[in-house]
Amino acid sequence: MGQRVRLAVRDRGPCLPAGSQLTGHPSLGLQLVTSLTRQLRGKASARSDGGAVFEVEVPLE
Repeated sequence: MGQRVRLAVRDRGPCLPAGSQLTGHPSLGLQLVTSLTRQLRGKASARSDGGAVFEVEVPLE
């Protein structure tokens, strides 16, 4: 696998609701993140870990 860069943003606020998905989310911000990540051939994810955690990983090439 080639080199990749990962950006993670986390907070200590409320956790994400169970079953939350990034695709099809009504939030304009999350729609932009998933669309741009897809265009860059990357992947985006969200999970709960003592708060909300959002990660984007894209190839450097």
